[in-house]
Amino acid sequence: MSAEHFIYSAQSAIQTWVTPARAIPVESADIQHAREVLDLGVTGDSRAPYTHVLGAKPVTLKLAMPFWTVNMATLLKTLCTNNTITEISAGAVYDHAMLFDDTAALGCVSGQVKYKSDLARNVLGATPNGLTIGAAIKEPVKLTFDMIAKDEALAAATWDFDGSASPAVIASPTYGTLRRPLMFYDASVTAGGTPSLNSGTKKISIAGGTAYTKVNSMEIAINANLDADGFALSSDPTVIELGPGSREIKVTLEMSWTDYATTFYTNARAGTAMAVALELSGQTIASSYKYEAHVFVPSVFFDPVNLPDISGDKSRKKIQVTGTAQYDAATGVDFGIWVRTGEATI
Repeated sequence: MSAEHFIYSAQSAIQTWVTPARAIPVESADIQHAREVLDLGVTGDSRAPYTHVLGAKPVTLKLAMPFWTVNMATLLKTLCTNNTITEISAGAVYDHAMLFDDTAALGCVSGQVKYKSDLARNVLGATPNGLTIGAAIKEPVKLTFDMIAKDEALAAATWDFDGSASPAVIASPTYGTLRRPLMFYDASVTAGGTPSLNSGTKKISIAGGTAYTKVNSMEIAINANLDADGFALSSDPTVIELGPGSREIKVTLEMSWTDYATTFYTNARAGTAMAVALELSGQTIASSYKYEAHVFVPSVFFDPVNLPDISGDKSRKKIQVTGTAQYDAATGVDFGIWVRTGEATI
């Protein structure tokens, strides 16, 4: 196995390190820490700069990976912190349903990006600022997390936020039994109908929606709009708090214009919001139960888009439709996701 790994665990507080225990294969894991350097701009040495000093230390972490069937729910619940576990098959199959909790802070993780056996970087308090769920034909479904973190440090060095020791390189990362990720041929897209929320299980469902079978790609992009400038007059040069802002959720579909020309086009022209769902069903966990993921945006206001022009070109015409999520009065939420796995806890 390659010596490169990404390992993480959920934290209870932004400054409280938890030894990373969940290893996942990623397409990329990128920690950035552009420590500011301040030219004081004072007199004292003719035309030369007099001196420079270190300033604030913003830290980010970007993760891109296939939508695996194991170890994903722990990352997802850092963004959707209102969650409920339902045991579906005793000791074998569990549903983890997640909604936003706008009365609480977002979750965070401790992570380690391991380059080789004696070199790694630790990231502390990585909090999700953005999540993109993307599905496209001929590809695995993908998750991309954009995170803002408290601090980063070389393993076995020191943290900048308080000068304490940064934990050592993890010798043997532990991977779950991942099988294959969720794929484009596991997906179904539904729009319209009547959304509802089960207050016990926290699952959203749509009754009477229309299944769209000629969708080439779908992207759901969530932006938490965290205040990344939460520094303070303190000995700590890193962010002190990460306050959430106004959430933005964009839904983008590329589809055959013949699908768009019906319900989507009519509703967009009329300014009528629609419920949208991306539902995925993969390989078997146990018995007849499969790994699943269900993503619901119960009220999407789609931008009106014109139909394509007519021409002598006989190739298949596609159109891109973009909508913005809004508060849904029926469910009381603007987004929900639930996954079915073999994990009892996340």
